[in-house]
Amino acid sequence: MAKRRGHGEGGVYHRASDGLWVGSVELGYDGGKRRRKTVYGKTRAEALRKVKEVQRTVDAGFTVSDERTTVAQYLNWWATTVLPGTVKDTTADGYRWIIDHYITPHIGRHKLTKLRAEHVQSMLAALESKGLSARTRRQARTVLGRAIRHADKWGMVPRNVVALVDAPAIGDSETGDALTITEAEALIRASTGDSIEALVRVALGLGIRRGEALGLMWSDIDMEHGQLTIQRTLKRRTGHGLVVDTPKTKKAIRTLPLPTVCVDALRDHKARQGEAREHAGRSWQEMGFVFTTPIGTPVDPPDQAGRSRPPPVPRPPPLRRHDHAGAEGTAGSHQFRSWPCWLRHHR
Repeated sequence: MAKRRGHGEGGVYHRASDGLWVGSVELGYDGGKRRRKTVYGKTRAEALRKVKEVQRTVDAGFTVSDERTTVAQYLNWWATTVLPGTVKDTTADGYRWIIDHYITPHIGRHKLTKLRAEHVQSMLAALESKGLSARTRRQARTVLGRAIRHADKWGMVPRNVVALVDAPAIGDSETGDALTITEAEALIRASTGDSIEALVRVALGLGIRRGEALGLMWSDIDMEHGQLTIQRTLKRRTGHGLVVDTPKTKKAIRTLPLPTVCVDALRDHKARQGEAREHAGRSWQEMGFVFTTPIGTPVDPPDQAGRSRPPPVPRPPPLRRHDHAGAEGTAGSHQFRSWPCWLRHHR
C-alpha cells in the first residue's frame, strides 16, 4: 500500500529514469496558463525540503522561476538579486559583464531546467573559437558554475551541470608570460625622466595591481624606512564613477619593502608633483594621492592609455594582471620577476 502523502508535502514522486525524486509547487496562473515549479532531490527528504523552501519563497512574495525560465532570465535575476552582498561591488560588476558578453549570447536561450553539460561545453568551445584565452574561458565557467550552484541549492535544476565540464587548461603560453629582465630594463629605460617613471618602477618592483598602485597615498609610503603599505584600491564602477575601495581580502592589505631605486624615483616624483601643484594654483585639489592628474585628482584607471607615453619599447608577450612577485633588484640590475599587464598601455 502506498504511503499517504503528509500535509504540505506537495506532489513528490520517484522518477525511475534517473533515480531522482521530483516535487512540484503550484505558482498560480499567468495569462490563463497554469504555472508550476518543479524541484529535484536525490532523496525523498531532499525533494520535500526543496518543495518547502519554494513554498516559503512564494508565501514571502518573492518571484520563483518555473519551467519556462531561460538561462538568461535566471542569470539576470541571480546577478541582480542573489549576488549583491556576497562579493565586492566591483566583483559583481565583473560577473555581470562576463554574463552579458560571454555566457548569455551562447546559452541564454536554453530553458534553465533543460541546461545540459554539452551546452556548457559548446559555450566554452565557441569562446575558444573567438580567440579568447583559457583564463577568460575559465572565468566564464566559474561565474556560470556559481550561478547554477545556487539554482541547484534552491532546487531550480536537477543538478549543477557546470560541475560536469572540465575547466579549460591554462598552457605555458599563458603561465610563462612574465617580463624577462631585458624587457623590464627596456621599459624602465624608456620611462626614465617621464612623469610615469615612479609608477613604472613601483609597479615593476612590487608587482602590485593597477588599482593598488593608483590608490596609493603619500601616507602609505615610509621612504625613511623603505616600505610601502597597500590598503586601498582605486576602481571605476559602472554607474558609480571612480571609487576608492578596500582590497578583496585581508591578506591583500600588506606592507612591502621598497627597493632603493623605487625610493629614489618616488622622491623625485614627489618633488615633480610639488612643481605641478604650484603650476596648477587654485585649480589643484589636494587629496593625498601619489599618482595624480595635473590638478591633483586621482588618475582614472581606464584613462591610463590616454596619458603621456615614453618612447616605444619592444612589446612583450601577454601578461598576467595579478602577479605578486617581489623585486630582486639593485641599482645596477633590475631583476624584476613580473609586472602588471596594464603597464603596456603606457607605451
